[in-house]
Amino acid sequence: MAGILSGALRRRAQIARQTAMPIDQVLQKTSTGAMDEMDLKPGTRWASQVCDTEVIVVRAPTSDVSLECGGHLVVPVGGDQSTDLTLDPAFAQGSLIGKRFADPDSGIELLVTKAGTGSLAVDGVAVPLKEAKPLPSSD
Repeated sequence: MAGILSGALRRRAQIARQTAMPIDQVLQKTSTGAMDEMDLKPGTRWASQVCDTEVIVVRAPTSDVSLECGGHLVVPVGGDQSTDLTLDPAFAQGSLIGKRFADPDSGIELLVTKAGTGSLAVDGVAVPLKEAKPLPSSD
């Protein structure tokens, strides 16, 4: 139970940092359900708040995680974006269109549908590019 609580509090603190919202407001909104956890279901589309990157969830994570791009939480495509956030240089390696990214720890797999300057991360850890499977020989 302690691990679950620390993870939930960590995510709320991260939301407070990335939205420039005081932690007491975040705690109030998350406890009332006004700011729910990310619903990263297959087929959902997400956009970066600091660059042009857009992704589709191909495989859902096995646990609750926070998806980020450019060092900040992503938002649903067409959702409200913060205008005062800037790209974190530590997460500025870029995301290329058509590339798949997969996190082995959480199980999430993402497909980039619009390229951007920000790089993808799950819970603050960069998501690696998914390696292509070798084709069988034709002999």
